[in-house]
Amino acid sequence: MSPQRHTLLGLLFLAAISVLGYYTLFRADFNPFKEQHKFEVYFEDAGGLREGDAILVAGMRWGKVEALHYDAQENDPERRIKASLVLSQRVKLYADHEITIEDASVLGGKFLKIEPGFPNTGDAPEGDLYGSVPGSALASIGALIEENRGAIQSTMADLSALMADAKAGKGVLGALFSDETLRADLTGAVSSVRGAFENIDALAETIRTGDGTISSLINDNSLYKQIQSLGDGLTVLTTDLGDVIKDIKAGKGVVGTLLNDENTAERVRLAIDDLSAITSRLRKGEGTVGRLLTDPTIADNLKALTVALTEGPGTLHSLIYEGDLYDQATSILANVDVFTEGMANQNGTLAKLLNDDEAYVELMRALRTLTGTLEEAREAAPISAFLSLGFQGF
Repeated sequence: MSPQRHTLLGLLFLAAISVLGYYTLFRADFNPFKEQHKFEVYFEDAGGLREGDAILVAGMRWGKVEALHYDAQENDPERRIKASLVLSQRVKLYADHEITIEDASVLGGKFLKIEPGFPNTGDAPEGDLYGSVPGSALASIGALIEENRGAIQSTMADLSALMADAKAGKGVLGALFSDETLRADLTGAVSSVRGAFENIDALAETIRTGDGTISSLINDNSLYKQIQSLGDGLTVLTTDLGDVIKDIKAGKGVVGTLLNDENTAERVRLAIDDLSAITSRLRKGEGTVGRLLTDPTIADNLKALTVALTEGPGTLHSLIYEGDLYDQATSILANVDVFTEGMANQNGTLAKLLNDDEAYVELMRALRTLTGTLEEAREAAPISAFLSLGFQGF
């Protein structure tokens, strides 16, 4: 091979190595074998974006900014900046997509953020794409400081005056710097607080070691179980109470009926009205019970009656307090028992008369005969009297 050919081959090899090194060191996303997708986005302001800045799609590195162009003749402010973008893959944009220029960090740097959106909002409209530049954190802080410049200056002046007074020994802060007594009191207060914390630590240690009532509440399992059992009982009670309230709301039971049944409630109101009327009449002394409660004469008569029963005389007193009358009454009752027993056993003439149908018939026949005889005697009495007078004349 001729020297010229060697030289040409060497130059070609050197050029290939140079291009490969450039793209390897400075164009890390370069891939000559991968398809690239380009499109343009218009901005009102570039916001510090530079060529070569990264493009993030849904937070993933997806390409870079290839070029930025400023059109000074454009009248539409939203189209002054045109950014040419190169993506490693095609991106489907939807109606709610967003394209913004964001801060890469607080220290500086930018990247272009593409939020594709969601399919349920529909496809993005046809035509040019537009982006925006949200305010950065530093810009927002600067705007806040600018808006409150007067208040900040006033606050700084107050702080300066406060520090001057403190140095001069004025106020509480100045007294802390210059007054030894106040410093000693503050030191004592800090010591007291430290002692209180030490006492709290000792109390916590006592509780942890198992001494005292509080420690028993924390460490004693049996006491814990009792409290847990009490809590379970309260839970059951609450559940039962809830069921009772549900039954009452549903109109079940006496209370539920009183609260929900208008007829029952009306009857209860009427009963209460009647009771009120009765008590009113009793207070006025109307009726027998009212007179018994309010008439002193009846009370005196009842008192006299009880005195007569206890002290005598009288049949009731004798019956209650004297044994002879009681024995006589007992004897009479015994005879009545014998009589009734005989009647039940059909012993004696009266029992047979009451229980035997034939005896009853015979008695009725005898009574009819006697009645007939008496009627005949009554009718024959005038004739007998006349004959008697006639025979006396002779």
